[in-house]
Amino acid sequence: MNERALLREAIAWCKERHGDGIGTALSWSISQGDLVLVLQAGYKERFPVLALQHRITAKAQAVDATRQARSLALQHGVELSAVRGTGDSGRVLVDDVRRHIC
Repeated sequence: MNERALLREAIAWCKERHGDGIGTALSWSISQGDLVLVLQAGYKERFPVLALQHRITAKAQAVDATRQARSLALQHGVELSAVRGTGDSGRVLVDDVRRHIC
């Protein structure tokens, strides 16, 4: 799982805890299995990388997508829930993920 996806999930988790007024990420690092995030609003949060990976995987599994689309999304740090699926019943296809990346 790439660092960009981990950072995006950490920011989403922080917004769940503190609301949308957290500002932007000023800095972040991964150390000893934790992602440490410093935000504009003065928040400094520590997130276990394994927990972030679990949250990302759970969200991705909730979306109907092909195996190839899941793999490409994971490689590029794309949240499948943000991709508009064009397959049967809105299923996310690999071309949908490619369009989302570009």
